Amino acid sequence: MNAYAVAKFIASVDEVDSRKRLQKALFFVQEAGCKLDAEYELYLYGPYSRDLAIVTDQLEAAKIIEKQEENNGCGGVRYRYIISDTKRLEEFEATEAGKKEKAELEKFVPLFKRLNTVHLWELELASTVAYYHRRVELDWDEAKKRTAAFKKEAIDSPRMMAAEKLAHEVFQDAA
Repeated sequence: MNAYAVAKFIASVDEVDSRKRLQKALFFVQEAGCKLDAEYELYLYGPYSRDLAIVTDQLEAAKIIEKQEENNGCGGVRYRYIISDTKRLEEFEATEAGKKEKAELEKFVPLFKRLNTVHLWELELASTVAYYHRRVELDWDEAKKRTAAFKKEAIDSPRMMAAEKLAHEVFQDAA
């Protein structure tokens, strides 16, 4: 898993407002062609990467990112991620390897920024549709049906339609 890429994507936005958003947005970024080398599996909330969870913990321990906890209003905790050490990113980017890696990531930053603004439930649904389509190799209609059943969402609901549209757009943009 590419720790620099994770930090760089977080640095490209003011904050990432939840672990779930970070997981889903980076799933899409990887599926769009960014070489993150994260293994994903389908989990209750959609695609999940243990690799990404480990890297975010390592980045936090190294004080490169900061994880801020807040009550989510439902008795749980929501984690926000921000960059706490831009100097270390800049130092790496000044090296030849860093310049090359930064250039490779830059084309995916607009996608990450866009996904950082999408409603979280829509992002969860869209990433699940994309997971079924790309990883299970179902056609789009079957992926949407499988997602609707898995998430207990009406297949023709406005949220499901928006999620399918988002998944299509991400991969159309990546083509």
